[in-house]
This record gives sequence, structure tokens and C-alpha cells, in this order.
Amino acid sequence: MARHRNYGLRKLCGCSRRNWSKCPHSWHFSFKHEGVHHRLSLDRHLGRRVTSKTEAEDEAERLRVAIRAGTFGQPVKPTTSPESPTFAVVAAEHLKRHVELHLRERAQQAVVYSCTFLGTVLVPGTDGKPAPFTEKRFDRMTTDDIDRVIEAKATPRTQTFKKGEAEWTKSVGGRYAANRLHAYLRGLWNWAIRKGYVDHTPFARGGQSTISTFREHARSRRLEGDEGQRLFDVAGAHLRDLITAALETGCREGELLSLQWRQVRWLQNEIFLPSTKTKTGEGRHLPISKKLRKVLDRRKLDPHGEELPATAYVFGNEVGERIGSVKTSWVGTCRRARIDDLHFHDLRHEAGSRRLEEGWPLHAVSAWLGHASIETTARYLNVGRMQLHELNDRPKLTLVKKESR
Repeated sequence: MARHRNYGLRKLCGCSRRNWSKCPHSWHFSFKHEGVHHRLSLDRHLGRRVTSKTEAEDEAERLRVAIRAGTFGQPVKPTTSPESPTFAVVAAEHLKRHVELHLRERAQQAVVYSCTFLGTVLVPGTDGKPAPFTEKRFDRMTTDDIDRVIEAKATPRTQTFKKGEAEWTKSVGGRYAANRLHAYLRGLWNWAIRKGYVDHTPFARGGQSTISTFREHARSRRLEGDEGQRLFDVAGAHLRDLITAALETGCREGELLSLQWRQVRWLQNEIFLPSTKTKTGEGRHLPISKKLRKVLDRRKLDPHGEELPATAYVFGNEVGERIGSVKTSWVGTCRRARIDDLHFHDLRHEAGSRRLEEGWPLHAVSAWLGHASIETTARYLNVGRMQLHELNDRPKLTLVKKESR
């Protein structure tokens, strides 16, 4: 029988273990250090109600830190030392000790970008004067400070970007970007509490959330009319193959561009995506359709007619070198095809929705797309308007009422 590990957290009620996160009874903490057992009720110790298991785990970790440091049971003295770490110092430690160890490179870049943005937002400093958010002491951060940076992120603005001699501007920020920043900051504070930097979070008070997120609406864009054919007519050879692969596999852009020939299993007629190359960290096996097989057969040879090595990239350049992005070619292709508001990721929506319309069960489509839960798939997919009309026009079954004798 598997041994349950509660790490010192439990409830002394008659509820089953699986219902502890839902039942209203108090959490109890137990920890043995240097031969001394510490047992207490979190509610009684904190003088407030601990409602969630996550909050109980955070408080338990804070208590362990205090017990190991020998400060448990001592009155907390206000910290006035100017050497107390600023947000920038704590964020740098979080990046080094957590983000770089557990998140993918793209997520790491997003964290660095978020910290750069936070340095541009001014909040009331310790002396009352405006100061950059990242320069304020971490233990003096307030809910109002977080509100200010979230509001700043939610306001769309125009930003200039440079790459070599090229320069362009685009709109950044918005409600969805603000939600991503909210998630990053909340995770940072939870980590900081576990590591003992602070013992409270500006995101909650008395077990209740103090900062809400913006409501998000699932994107519902699909290929309409002859848009698919128009894309193929004006796209270059490389982008055409990539579009075909996206529609035949439902893969994300990054999953396709990172695909190497060693992941193509010809005998099994499938593509294998290892956990290191998927968003959810779970591997996937994808069958190869006839359309995709033709694309792969054509791309496996280099300009001299030789087979590319196993380490070469399937959708790389002519000699199998990695291509970082197809954003420029995609935007140009959509412009030439006179198609508005179509993202490459919308092809993934299109692929999944087509499978659903073809009669695939929802759980099969969910596994094919690599979603973490079937609820995500249900929100993600869109049934086409034409299919709704077809279903509506189908003959209706009529019930004949038998006459009573």
C-alpha cells in the first residue's frame, strides 16, 4: 500500500484524507527538530482562519524555517535595516534558484522581460517619494503596489523594437498580459514565503484574495471559406509544409520547429514529442497522416539528395539547421492572401476542431493536442458555423403518439 506523505500537515477530524482540502475543520502542524516536537493548530497559532491547503502548506513552511533558525516563539521585531533585500534581489534569487531549474527557456525569458517592465513602474517608496517598483524593499510591498503594476500592464501601449538594422513598433500590454504578470508575481511571493524572505503575501488577507484577475475569453478564430487555399497559394515552400504539419498534427509552432528527424518513427508511422519539447511537460505520440507523410518524404533529403542526419531539424532550412520563428513569413503570407486577424496558433484550433467535427471523441482530441485536462479541450475547440447549419438541417425524428384503446 502506498504511504501517504503529509509533511506534518493533517486534520484531526473524522473526514477522510481525500476530503481534507474541502472540509471546514482546522489544519494542524507537526514538526520535529533536534529532538523537540512542535505540534499546534494553525488557526489558533495565527489567530485567523486558514482556508486552503495551499495556504496551510505555505504557513507550515514558514514555521519550519523559523524553527530551524531558532526564532520560533519569539516576537517578530520590525525590520528597519537598509540591508533588507529589494524586490530586484529577491526576484534574481527566484530566477536563479527556481525559474532556471524548473521552467523552459521561453518561460525564463518571459520572467526576465517582466522584471524589466517592473523597473519602469513607479510606486510610493519607503520615504514616500516615487521609486521604481524593483527598488522597493520586498518586505514593504503592499497590495496597492501590486495593483499599480497590474494596472500599468493592463494599459496597452506602443513599444519600439530593434533587431540589427531593422526597427518596428507594436502594441504591447493589455488584460491578458496583466494576468500573466499577476501569475508570475503571485508565484514569486509564494516562493519567497517558503524560503523565509517574508511571512505574508499582498495577494491575500484573512484567507481571501485581494487582487483579482481580468476575465479572459477563449479565442475562436478558425479558417473561413477559402482562406486555407489562399494561404497555400501565396506561401513559400517551407511555410506551406509547416501549415500542412500544423493542420495534420495539431502541434504548436515551437513543437514543429524543434522537431528533429530522430523523433520521426517511420516503422511505427508516428512522431514522438518528448516531454522536454512540450508545453505541459508530457510526451506525445502522434500518428502520421498520408498528407504529412508526403511532406516528410520530401523534406528528409538535402539539396544533394542525401538523407539528413537524425539530429537535423525537420522544418529547418535546406541543410536541417534550426529556424527560430516563422513570424515574418507568416505575417507577409497573410497580407498577400488578404487574411486579417489570423495567428499561426489558430491552425492548432482549426486542427482540433476538425477532428471533433470528424467524430473523434473529445478525450481522444484532448490526448492528441496534449492538453493537461479535457476541460481545457472543451474550452479550446470551436465547432464551425457550417456544421451547426448542417446539424440543424438534418431530418428531425418525430414521435408518433399511440392512440389509447
